[in-house]
Amino acid sequence: MKLVVFLLVASFGLAQQPATTLGACSPIAPNNSGSITINCPRLSKAERDALRKLLNDVLAGDFNSMRATLEKIQSEINTTGILEPDTRPDLRLSSPRRPATPTDLNVLFGSSLIVVPGDKCTIIQMAGKRVLWIERSKGGLLISAKVFGPDSRIVADVDKNEVTVNPNNTFKRKIEKHKLVVVDERDQEVLNVDFINPRWAVITGIFYHDPTSAIVVDQEAIHLGSNLFKGGGDVCTGGVVYAWD
Repeated sequence: MKLVVFLLVASFGLAQQPATTLGACSPIAPNNSGSITINCPRLSKAERDALRKLLNDVLAGDFNSMRATLEKIQSEINTTGILEPDTRPDLRLSSPRRPATPTDLNVLFGSSLIVVPGDKCTIIQMAGKRVLWIERSKGGLLISAKVFGPDSRIVADVDKNEVTVNPNNTFKRKIEKHKLVVVDERDQEVLNVDFINPRWAVITGIFYHDPTSAIVVDQEAIHLGSNLFKGGGDVCTGGVVYAWD
């Protein structure tokens, strides 16, 4: 499903310039008066219905309804793209870590520092299956993950930043230029990737080991049941950093 955004521009003193329309909808309205009909033959009926409701909400001035509609449309489409690095400064860690080279990627996972000198790294593996892994590309960072809920149902399948979700789950996702976030139906962030700059990224989330326990990664530590893992880290040369059977 494609999300089509209209930009309506009122032009003054440009009567000699021919009006043209690009995109899936036409025609342009040269005079902003009376009724305006917008035909979108290249959109499906579902897309036209969603767009019509969105425009009606905008014209009615119901901001909350408009926002809910946008979130619903966003939840129904797959989103792809490379996470690009921001330009924020390097993180300053309280305890010393292995010095990284200028080309290494430093991933703060909980309070553990994972240094990625190469292009690929599997961060979490459970029962022999990858749950969270990353790839570095020329344009930025690609994230892949299997995000499960406590009932062992998959909440989201992230494949190189393309987010596909279980249609039986209610969820939210937020994909920005430098950040990818997936929120489950209980309003918990189950995955948060923040690409701070070309050398630093922060990853947090909730990764279920089984229906009764979860690996919770926050900015303070890695929590596994009553066990708490703080500090440490590893150099990831393409292997697995954390593995649980």
